[in-house]
Amino acid sequence: MKPNAPRRRIEDGADKKPGSHGNHWGCVTQSTDEIIRSVEWALKEAKNPDIRAWNGREVAAYVPESRSLTTCAITLDRSVSTGYPMAVDGVVNEVTVDRIEEWANGLEGQVVGSIGDAALAFFDTRYYRNIGRYRTGGRHPFALAAFAYVLHKAEPRTITDAEGKEHSTRNLAAYRPFPQGDVDDFVYQSPVKSVEAVSFCGKTVYRLTVPLFRLPDEGGEYHDIDITLYAAGHVTGGYAPRVGDDVMGILWLQGSLASG
Repeated sequence: MKPNAPRRRIEDGADKKPGSHGNHWGCVTQSTDEIIRSVEWALKEAKNPDIRAWNGREVAAYVPESRSLTTCAITLDRSVSTGYPMAVDGVVNEVTVDRIEEWANGLEGQVVGSIGDAALAFFDTRYYRNIGRYRTGGRHPFALAAFAYVLHKAEPRTITDAEGKEHSTRNLAAYRPFPQGDVDDFVYQSPVKSVEAVSFCGKTVYRLTVPLFRLPDEGGEYHDIDITLYAAGHVTGGYAPRVGDDVMGILWLQGSLASG
């Protein structure tokens, strides 16, 4: 599975990426029919669509209630504009917002910022609702979650440093940008803290809690920056993650402004 590569176009003098979710859907579906069924399900099952006026047009977001995974389908003047898989149970972290990369449709965008000294970016699953709320920066609480494009068990390795000391990769929590992806795609390795099997589109999806990375506190001790990570069975290739396993792969990071 290859993540979405960044693509841009010039529109009205502004440099905006068109944006797409094709490869994002591949994290939880295996066919176009499954994507269409998921969007149709959202339109039918969302009890209270989030309807608002935007530039003189009607925008409505259909998000069926769930405790874990759902679909967000967005209509513009009652025509489907976009749709994407969405996690509703991310782990809340304070993010310093540096900038927003708004997509050409004006309804979707990515937050580029940092947690402590660690830079990161994520797709804002509720951008249609929060347009303009954090354009000027500042710190905001975002619930962070991710979908795995790739996930497999990471076997521990021994690395020798410049001084000849040996270090094990066991329990390593680290990430870096995926060069062939967009700003919200990352290569990662993390230890699994919790595992739960949930269902989405009739498929088994593993819900993991993992640290994306660790930050030092004032006392010099490191603390985990956790996220929720979802990995479908077809992504793991039959591997069932367990608590204590180290896993690695490529993920798509998303977030939503937390209430309060």
